[in-house]
Amino acid sequence: MVFDGRIDNRSHLIAELNCASDLSDGALLFEFLQRFSLSRLAEVIGPFSFVFIDLLSRRVEAARDAMGGRYLCFYENNESLLLTSSELTFLSYPEIGHKLNEPKLACQAILCTERQPSAFIQGVSLVKPGDKVTWTGRRGSKISMSTFYRFDPKRRLNFKTDQEYVAEFRRLLDQAISRRLRCRGRVGAMLSGGLDSSPMVVSAAQQSKRSLVAYSWAFDRIPDEDERKYSVPLCNRYGVKHRIIYCDDLWPRFDSSTLTNPLAPFSLPYLEYHQATYEAAQRDNIKVMLHGVDGDLLYTTDNQQVIDAYKDVGLARALKELKYYKSDVNQSWWSALKRFVLAKLPPFKKFKQGLATLPSVAGDILPEAKLAQIGHDTHWLEKDAQKALRPLQYQLVLDAFAGEGAAVARITTNQFGFEKRYPFRDRDLAEFMLAVPTRFLESLGEKRPILKQAYLHDLPENVIQRNEKTRFIKCLERGIEDDQTAQEFYDLEPRYWLDYVKVCYFQREDVPLSDKLVVKWRCAYYNFWKRVQF
Repeated sequence: MVFDGRIDNRSHLIAELNCASDLSDGALLFEFLQRFSLSRLAEVIGPFSFVFIDLLSRRVEAARDAMGGRYLCFYENNESLLLTSSELTFLSYPEIGHKLNEPKLACQAILCTERQPSAFIQGVSLVKPGDKVTWTGRRGSKISMSTFYRFDPKRRLNFKTDQEYVAEFRRLLDQAISRRLRCRGRVGAMLSGGLDSSPMVVSAAQQSKRSLVAYSWAFDRIPDEDERKYSVPLCNRYGVKHRIIYCDDLWPRFDSSTLTNPLAPFSLPYLEYHQATYEAAQRDNIKVMLHGVDGDLLYTTDNQQVIDAYKDVGLARALKELKYYKSDVNQSWWSALKRFVLAKLPPFKKFKQGLATLPSVAGDILPEAKLAQIGHDTHWLEKDAQKALRPLQYQLVLDAFAGEGAAVARITTNQFGFEKRYPFRDRDLAEFMLAVPTRFLESLGEKRPILKQAYLHDLPENVIQRNEKTRFIKCLERGIEDDQTAQEFYDLEPRYWLDYVKVCYFQREDVPLSDKLVVKWRCAYYNFWKRVQF
């Protein structure tokens, strides 16, 4: 067996096997599969991909965990099968080539998830999260794919008291963080001061047997983007060593120091902030970096606040919710009624494909040829998502793009000697959050009420009072406007980015300046990427 990953519920597997507790994760999974085959693979929790080879029967089986925590893709022809957890491996095989998958790049250009997950390299197939593949090894045999685990979209939780929900959330988040603290070396954490990273750092500090190091970005010249008023008191309170990354003068330089991915031609202009953080972590000998990425996906409400309040609590609470969205969000009664009530009732209810649906402006960004390549396939999670309590949340949490982001991060962090780990991508936690009543995700405009209650006595008051996250828009606008190097790459001939972005997009008056600047920077990055890679 070839294994890439981590097993989080080791105690369960050890109890089932009645085996030694000092087995490595790979050896433990190997023993489990030998005893029970893949029929009980759904019991294994953690980010993993593996290839299991039975030499006697010439049978090959491979799988990827349900949260997509590890990547898995394959290439097959009439005589052979190649499986890998990194597409870079395929660059060593001339018969595959390295032509990139154009529809995927078109989606990447406009930050749109695919309806059917695909690999970056043309001709290579991607294994979806929670799927397994089987190949018999006989000449002419074809690979078959099936699902070994998918979240039950019909699952609903009905605890007796609100406090039970809060206590279970706290237990599951603490468990998710504990699972990611297991390592031989120092642990670091990205700390922004928001409602994802702050409880993550608190829980890690309370549970870790080693000293924790937190890394925060700081902006002396852009006070609105600076979060030290949240992060410094928290670190002082828990004795966490705090590394401040001063970002005022940091910006991607488009030179040999710029982090690039050979397979990902589009990026976001935070590269230099990340690189400075990675370099600091390397100096601190960090081996695991906790990251709160995708935590906000767990709180996607699908605008169900009013309808679910009526179902869970009653008419009076539903009317309060509707009144809030009418007045405090400055909507008319009719707009609020359409958005939060009528759109959620049969026959008006219609499932939307979320990020899989192209943004309305896509036709103005993408050339017609690229827009046509994306196609109009049904999203791979649509059938299950329609049965979920909150369809959009179900799709966002389980879509393959989150696992893909982790795979890209591994390429950029490997050179610095540490691994990023994501507590909010924990399977048990995600499954719980998909089934809780909507009022615990947002209530009368308060964001993340379940988290605030769970960590009420552990977080500083100013963190508990936060209701919005810092989006670093001002630093992006200033950086892109002042970035002469990016302007040069943007205007450089040949302008490779014209394959993906229309010039007329930048003349649109109804598009926010920040949006146009980010797309323009991505065009410059694509020109730079072309130069570096080819």
